[in-house]
Amino acid sequence: MRVFTFIGGKLLNVAQGLGEMLALLCETVYYFKEAPRNLTSIFRQMSIIGIGTLPIAMLVALFVGMVLSVQTGSELALYGTPVQNSHFTAHRRRSGRSSACLWSRNSDRL
Repeated sequence: MRVFTFIGGKLLNVAQGLGEMLALLCETVYYFKEAPRNLTSIFRQMSIIGIGTLPIAMLVALFVGMVLSVQTGSELALYGTPVQNSHFTAHRRRSGRSSACLWSRNSDRL
């Protein structure tokens, strides 16, 4: 009896999800009739949402990429893999403080 209850519950959840999607599709098609009246407003909102957020999205992607490359380099260094394409490294100074710096490949100082 538990099997039928389990299967019935899953089928009801699927049917409810499909019904909600169908209701949303019908509502969307119904409101398409108002689109020609608000065409300038629609294009303005598309511009703000799409092109207007591009600079901040690029800035976030830049910083995420930098953090990812630093973390990948430090993790690869734990396994003994030499990271040759990175100019950014974290090192421990003689005073015991750790810091991050930019350095050239030929520089072994610090």
